[in-house]
Amino acid sequence: MKFIRILPVMILLVPGLVAESVIAGDAQNKNEIAQAKKPATHVTKHSPAARAEIEKEIKRIEGLVKAKPTVRGWLLIGDAYMQLKKHKEAAGAYNDAYFLSDSDPKIRDKVRKALYVAFLEKEGGDK
Repeated sequence: MKFIRILPVMILLVPGLVAESVIAGDAQNKNEIAQAKKPATHVTKHSPAARAEIEKEIKRIEGLVKAKPTVRGWLLIGDAYMQLKKHKEAAGAYNDAYFLSDSDPKIRDKVRKALYVAFLEKEGGDK
């Protein structure tokens, strides 16, 4: 008889963004877990009303993270802002995650990318 482990999954859904926490079961589920962790490859266009609702929810979550800061919380906020093309705000969130993480190089790369894209947008807007 074979037993299948159920994987508890917590998912925060923001259109175009899926953040998840997966507790691994056994070796047979590794492919399924790897597929679930793949990031979205596209960004959905949102109506102005939907975008405003998403931004309102991000601000609400940001308030919670400010009250009890975590690396994961700031990374989720930064990722959400990147999906909305708000690169300056994303850089700020990633920067907070970077300082909480004891200078994690992967998070430093996220800060750099967000700042670089924000700089390119500013340069493109000045021309």
